[in-house]
Amino acid sequence: MSLYAFGSNGNHQLSLSHDEDLPTPQPCKFTTPPPSTPPKQIACGGNHTLLLYPNGTVFSTGLNTSGETAFPHNDSTPEHVQLFTQLPPPPPTEHSEPTWTLVAAGWSCSFLVDTQNRLFSLGSGHKGELGHGEGITQKHLTISSQPDFSDSSFQLILPLEGDEDVVQLNATVTHSLLVTSHGRVFGWGAARKGQLGTPTVSAVWQPRIVTWAGMFKVRHAVCGRDFSVLVGDGEGEVVVLGKNRYGIEDIPEGVKKVQFSEELVKVGASWGGVHFLLKNGTVIGWGRNDKAQLFSRTAQDGGEKVVDMAIGSEHGVYLTEDQRLFAWGWNEHGNCGKMDGEGGKPVGIVREPHEIPVSSDAKGTGEKCVGFIAAGCASSWLWVR
Repeated sequence: MSLYAFGSNGNHQLSLSHDEDLPTPQPCKFTTPPPSTPPKQIACGGNHTLLLYPNGTVFSTGLNTSGETAFPHNDSTPEHVQLFTQLPPPPPTEHSEPTWTLVAAGWSCSFLVDTQNRLFSLGSGHKGELGHGEGITQKHLTISSQPDFSDSSFQLILPLEGDEDVVQLNATVTHSLLVTSHGRVFGWGAARKGQLGTPTVSAVWQPRIVTWAGMFKVRHAVCGRDFSVLVGDGEGEVVVLGKNRYGIEDIPEGVKKVQFSEELVKVGASWGGVHFLLKNGTVIGWGRNDKAQLFSRTAQDGGEKVVDMAIGSEHGVYLTEDQRLFAWGWNEHGNCGKMDGEGGKPVGIVREPHEIPVSSDAKGTGEKCVGFIAAGCASSWLWVR
């Protein structure tokens, strides 16, 4: 049972014990053994990665020049955390020992939520990305010791109601979204394009409630580079906030007719596009497509049913019902797999889904061998039995 990664690795963000890009899946390495279960989340920043397991264990790896891995950073510490290294648990409360429940990563910052609905952020950002207040652009540990989240200055102010829980957390290059059990959305970071709702300002320096015309209770929220996608439960409850570039606000009629509470499996956003996966295997994508970033398939198109997908910065991966893994989009760093074109040169744009070889003793036996997939900034991930 292993976690595999391939693609962009120039800052050790794949945790492979080297910093070379790779077009074929390789097993990630850890400083201490990880849980034997599939991950719950992988959050990819520009050059760092957070890895969350269902038991609340979090590992991080990659560039740490801003303290974005949540490990100490100063003039004498290394620039990189070269292998997945376990973070400590959240600070205890008077009556409990919390664990981590959600993670997210901006370009140079990281976010963690615990079972007490406390939100922590570390790293850097000049457009309110950290959420700590106006003008605060750096938050990192400076002492050369194990990280410690007991410093309350790493915790964001989140005005939750009494019985309200944090249920989703998503971040992109310069802004973040958080969804609560009451269907409210909080956002912070860059806001000049309207991606954090009204009123439009250049930056939101602390979490605020996202508002828009025709509001509804939100169940899913994802971030594109300059836009946000909010989805509710009912038919047509979907809105795109932000700059209408590449027709991103032109929501397809097929999406508007979906009864999301019954039919939606997953929604994902790349830097310039959006994809919806429905229970019948239909995938609907729209937005930027100059490097084949979009993929669409209906249940009537034939072929193997798509049961899971993950959307990266400019590419995507999906898993079929019979445990085959495919990738499409911009293959700049080998994140769509190894493909040779004319003269043996690597294929840079994968216009049709390309199958990624998956090696597992369980494959072909009827057992589930791929238990998890993810995609980041030109990186792809899978957990294999």
